[in-house]
Amino acid sequence: KAPAWAPTLGFDYSRTRSAADPGHVPSGQTLADLPEVVATTHGLNLSWVVRSLNLGYRYSHSLQDNRQPAFVGDDVSTSGHGLTASYTMGESLTLGGAVDAQRSRQTSAALPSGSLTHNTGAQFNLSYLWAPQVTLSANLSAAWVRDSQHLADSRSRQLQLQLLKAFELTSFGLKLPGQWSLRYGESRNGAQGLAVRQQALNAALSLSFF
Repeated sequence: KAPAWAPTLGFDYSRTRSAADPGHVPSGQTLADLPEVVATTHGLNLSWVVRSLNLGYRYSHSLQDNRQPAFVGDDVSTSGHGLTASYTMGESLTLGGAVDAQRSRQTSAALPSGSLTHNTGAQFNLSYLWAPQVTLSANLSAAWVRDSQHLADSRSRQLQLQLLKAFELTSFGLKLPGQWSLRYGESRNGAQGLAVRQQALNAALSLSFF
């Protein structure tokens, strides 16, 4: 039997090659103009379950290798780390959160050393069973983007609140499940001296006949 501290381990790998048919070169173009890209991605996942606490860690790395003769060296490599956690308090309240950080390097023939972009994000969520078949949920997230040339620096925040009520409608001898929900969302985005704020309020009602 594995010890309590031992994690569940997962690994994923994918490789995709996209290329134009060299036997069909469009008029006015040469073989050097045909696109060819090889994308490789792999990731390592670790997860722990300790009673009501769930923890997770992920490391990922991807490479987009541009093999088109006219653009050899125009590649993008990305590596990132992510942490997730959730905790269930009784049967009515669940708390969760996540943080992640990614670094991307884009190279080209004109800039062999490449330009770096850092993406950082954080998220917190809550789900509360307020009453039988009534759920209140909240999600708060933030993200920051910073590049070495400060051309794409940005920041954003998002807030979502939702109240959901499930019910059952009896009609014609049938019990039809349904639900109504009220949702509020707000987002703030800023980049290069520009700030944008958006708000939305949505009400929805659904009924299932099958």
